[in-house]
Parts: sequence; structure tokens; C-alpha cells
Amino acid sequence: MSPSDNQLIVSGDPSSEYNVEFRTLEDDAWYSARAVLERGQALRIKFLNFDDNHDSVFEADGFKSLTELEVFRSRFRPASQQLQDHECRSIVREMTVCACYWYSKEDVRFYDAIVDAVQENEHSFHEGEEVCLCTFSLYWLHGPRVGTFHNSVVADVCKIQPLSDLDPVVALFLNMARERIEVTPPNSLSNSKGDVLFLEYFLKSYLPLCRKLAVPGGLSANHLHLKLDSKKIVELIDRRQEDRDLGGMKTQYMILIGNMDKMLSPRRIEEFLGRQTSLPPTVYIFPSLSSEIFTRGAICLDCERDFQELCIFLDNPHHIITSSTGRPWVIIEKLVGLENIKESIGTLMPLSKNQNTLQKESSGKCNDLRIAYSGTEEFKVASKLRGLFMEFSAHQERLHKRLAFEEGMASI
Repeated sequence: MSPSDNQLIVSGDPSSEYNVEFRTLEDDAWYSARAVLERGQALRIKFLNFDDNHDSVFEADGFKSLTELEVFRSRFRPASQQLQDHECRSIVREMTVCACYWYSKEDVRFYDAIVDAVQENEHSFHEGEEVCLCTFSLYWLHGPRVGTFHNSVVADVCKIQPLSDLDPVVALFLNMARERIEVTPPNSLSNSKGDVLFLEYFLKSYLPLCRKLAVPGGLSANHLHLKLDSKKIVELIDRRQEDRDLGGMKTQYMILIGNMDKMLSPRRIEEFLGRQTSLPPTVYIFPSLSSEIFTRGAICLDCERDFQELCIFLDNPHHIITSSTGRPWVIIEKLVGLENIKESIGTLMPLSKNQNTLQKESSGKCNDLRIAYSGTEEFKVASKLRGLFMEFSAHQERLHKRLAFEEGMASI
């Protein structure tokens, strides 16, 4: 799109029929739009100040999973409101806003950002109108300058409106798409084109064993088989490496997360990340010892741009992701390419939906995720807990090195 006339709707604008914002797939920017249902099975997105050639059309049967549909839903929200000069005091640190980025004088697009700081200046008056002279330091969450800071003025900032209810047309379309996903047989979604992550091969072959490992104390009963099974895992990864060499596999990206709550499920994590980043990751939970109070997981992507955006979100110094119990996530390692992933995965064995997780999820006992923002008491506690876990991990690493050394000495 060439958004030379792009603008977000201001409350009271005569074009108020464009009552939603849509974050496009093309440039990841927010645009004022309206939704139209066509033929009872397609959603047409029309953009303010753009002709029909720029419309986006989505089919109700074009979504492969509920997670993909949730990511699509997160691209809609109520129209943001232009910040007025007299409202500048309502913008505070850690607040998320929608701000414009000027590519040129004729090309402006809107992206979300976190307010890092506000430099308050005394307002002036021009012909009886109050003029805000404050400066807002913003941290871009997506767009061409994602992960960088930018100084903006009041005219460049819009206030994001709370999501109370979805646009009725969008809500109707999402329900239609959800019904189609729920009635589609699982085997009808082909993975013959190599678009499934290598770990999904593992799930198909080893899910029964994973379920055994998931029962209380299960690892002790199967511990002797881990070394053998890890070799089989490597064989499966090698098979995926061959697929990639033949041109049928994309580069894989993985982020290993530690200190995860054992009550979390992959689906909850995927939905959370989808809401926060509009990305479609695949999440795996690894088995843990019954004596451990946490578990580990892997977030997988097959697009470098998505991987970088997710890293920026996870590394953001202004917030910490925690479970509803307050347990903070800790990034263990970031891996690119199947060879690196294969070397790092060792005997870790990913779980998708084991029986215990499914039962907890259906009974409502599965923990949710939240974001602890800088400056809050929750953030202070999460920072302290994260520090404790990192100290524990460092101590554990030293013990591993000592064990390797003493084993080497014993074999002399």
C-alpha cells in the first residue's frame, strides 16, 4: 500500500463508518478501516482514503487453526483517538500508544509504541487555542524502527481505545471461521509441503511416550530410555535437514524459555503471544522432573522477521512476562537453523497437549500469562525472582562442569 493519505479516525470525524483499525499484513501498520461481509463467507476490509484496489479479502475457510484465527482477531481494534493538546498529562510512562512514523511529508503510517519518558513543557496559546509543547520518548513495538526510540509531539500520538466489543461484522466472520476450523478433520490439513516444524514430526512419533513421562514421577520410570530416544530425535531432525536441502524446508528459529509455570499449556502461550505480537508461533512444553518447581519450553518460528520481532518483545526491558502465579520467564537461548537446534536440544523432549495439561485446561486450572510493567510492584517482584532463577541456573551450570571434570578424572 502507498498510504500517502493514511490517517486514523478522530472522534467525531464524518467518516465515522470506518470505525475499526486493522493492522495490515503488508506493512504491519494500523489503518482506519471498515469491515464488510461478502457472500456470507468472506470478509472485505476497506481502508479510509484508499480505493477498492487496496481492499483486503479473507475467506472464512482460510484459517488452519484456532491460534491462527486468534492472531487474525488481534489485528482488529476500535479506532484510536487523536491526542489533544490539553490531554497530554494523560500520557504517562509505560503506556502503550499508537503513533505515526513519517516516511516522508506525504507518507505517514501508524505503529504501536511504549511511552518511555515524557518531557513536560509549559504550554503556549495561539489565537486562544492551547498548544502542547511536550515531547514524548517512544519505544517502537513494530514497524520499520521496531526496538528503537523516537521523540514525538502531541500531534503524532493517538490514544488506543479499550477493546470492549469487537465490530459486529468482524465478530460474525470470526464465528463462521471458528465453526469451520472445529468441524475440519485434523488429517485434512496436509503437511506434505514441508511447512510443519521439525518438532511436529517428533510429536507424531513420540507423543505416547511423552504422555507416560507426563504422569507424576513418570521420568523416573523412563529415565533409562532417554539416551536412546534422543538418538531417534536426532534422526528425525536429520530427516528435516534433508528436506531443507531439497528446498522444501524454511530456516527454523527457536527461543528456549526457562522458569515456566508447570501449569501452562502450549495453546495458552500461543494465544497470549498472538494477542501481544500478532505473530503465529508454535509452542512446545518440555517434560520436567517431579522434584522441579518449573519447566521449560520452546517457541518456534520459520520467519526471520517474526523471530526478530518476538525477540524484541521478549527482551523489552520495560516489562517481564509472568504466569498468573508471578513466575517470570527467563530466556535460556536463541537458536537459528536446524543444526544449532539439534545440538542444543539434547535429551529435552517436547510435549504438545499431554493428558494432564488437557485436563487442567478443560477444568480452568491452567494458569494464564500476564505482563508486569516497569515501575510496578509486580515488576519489582518479578525482577527479583528472575534474578534468583538466573543465579540458580549459573550454579547448576557450574555443577555440570564440575561433574564433567570429575567424570573425566575418574576415567583416567
